[in-house]
Amino acid sequence: MLLHMKSIFKSLLIAVIIFVLFIAVNGMDVMLGASIVAIIAFLGNYGSFLYEQHKLKKQNK
Repeated sequence: MLLHMKSIFKSLLIAVIIFVLFIAVNGMDVMLGASIVAIIAFLGNYGSFLYEQHKLKKQNK
């Protein structure tokens, strides 16, 4: 469970960094686009973690 929480926080941190960089480069006019990109980054990073966990469980059986 601790590993999942650590991965969630890491994914959130990456999403926030991407959101801030996207806003800094393109301005406040693209708030919706920045939010969508940050959500996709979060889901991609956390999804990758879940896939690796699933793959490791499958190998250990």
